[in-house]
Amino acid sequence: MDEAMAELDNLDGLISSYKIHLNVCTVLSISPLGCLSLQNQAADDDISYIQSQNRGLQVQTQNQRVLLNEIENLLVRGVIPFALYGLNNESKENRAS
Repeated sequence: MDEAMAELDNLDGLISSYKIHLNVCTVLSISPLGCLSLQNQAADDDISYIQSQNRGLQVQTQNQRVLLNEIENLLVRGVIPFALYGLNNESKENRAS
């Protein structure tokens, strides 16, 4: 939920940025084609940024899944005492609240 809210804030910032670009073009009397070119470059930059953030989140999610599977495997094999596993679940529940 927090990530979704942060992403919405990010998108709101991008929209504000586009509004500023439009106002600058108007004030500087840049032709519509020139302004469109500037906006396209800004959009390309924003898209690249969002794509890189998305790739980072995908890698992070995959790493967390692998780590969780490894911890569960260690728990099943008895390498990690059950008491520690219980503490870990409690801390997850506290973070989720």
